[in-house]
Amino acid sequence: MADSVTVGLPSPSHKADASLKISPRRKGHKRYVIRYTLEDGGRGYDTRLTIYYKTQGGGRGSREIFNPGPGTDRGTIVINASKKITEMGAKVERINSHDTGLRGSDPNVFS
Repeated sequence: MADSVTVGLPSPSHKADASLKISPRRKGHKRYVIRYTLEDGGRGYDTRLTIYYKTQGGGRGSREIFNPGPGTDRGTIVINASKKITEMGAKVERINSHDTGLRGSDPNVFS
């Protein structure tokens, strides 16, 4: 059994705007490694992936990745918290100079 979870945004059943592979796959750790792919938003649009979390002591944090395009952005981010992470969510937005539209979200990436 692998010790990671893969999340597709907007959903695993559709072509995802973003895919996340989170290790370890359970909440309650202080360190997480997240491998991501983030599609571009199309002509005239950027995409933004936001990963947000809460810690045991009530602290909050987030990481944002922008993809101005063209093409798919791939990478790895590491989240190191001083206390155990109790909640983690993610969302993808499509952005242009006039508006921001939510493409997909998952408020609990561990489920």
